Amino acid sequence: MQRIYGMNKAMLLLPVLAVMALSGCIQGDVSSISGSLDVIAPGYYTQLKIDNAGYMNMTKDVGTIHQSESRLMDSAELSALKSKVSGSDFFGLKDSYVDWSVDNGTTYILKLNLGNQTNEVTCYGECPESMTGIIGMIEGYWGDKI
Repeated sequence: MQRIYGMNKAMLLLPVLAVMALSGCIQGDVSSISGSLDVIAPGYYTQLKIDNAGYMNMTKDVGTIHQSESRLMDSAELSALKSKVSGSDFFGLKDSYVDWSVDNGTTYILKLNLGNQTNEVTCYGECPESMTGIIGMIEGYWGDKI
């Protein structure tokens, strides 16, 4: 390592790195989560979007009635959702799961981005367990069945 006026470059960087760490520029978990959940049933359509800051926006169409609501997730909710998704096999699921024996069922489309991973899964009828667990958590944070 090259010396600059009796000090090596690494020693010059230590105060800079310390300030960056204290100011939050260096974080252990830099992954963000975002995505959407669409729920489609006869006469019913809902879409809930979550951006990487935890802002939840829901639009719902039931018959001719259109509703729109939003709320901000707190940091504990975001952290728990990240843990739930990263601890599941969601990113290994197939694109779709369809039970053709179900008539007039509900379709769920869950698209999630966690860090550099992305997956979109559609299910009609019965959904994979990891997907229903994530949907249940999102509905719990929303405070109502979506």
